[in-house]
Amino acid sequence: MDDSANRIFKMKFAKLTMMLNAIIFLAAIAILAFFGLIPIYSIQIAAICAVIVLVLSVLFVKHYKRDKAWLHEQED
Repeated sequence: MDDSANRIFKMKFAKLTMMLNAIIFLAAIAILAFFGLIPIYSIQIAAICAVIVLVLSVLFVKHYKRDKAWLHEQED
């Protein structure tokens, strides 16, 4: 893999890592809010976080498949 492809790979990896971290963080907030550990608007916060997690999960899978295909196209 040449230098420019290596830099692109690092950016793609960082993007996927940040998306996955956001998914995990928002899922944790949704669980905490659902069980009432957040005192105000707990059900609304849980619902909003759950919807965002679902959207981010779909986007993550789409980007993961696209980036994986790009990686397989690169020469060693």
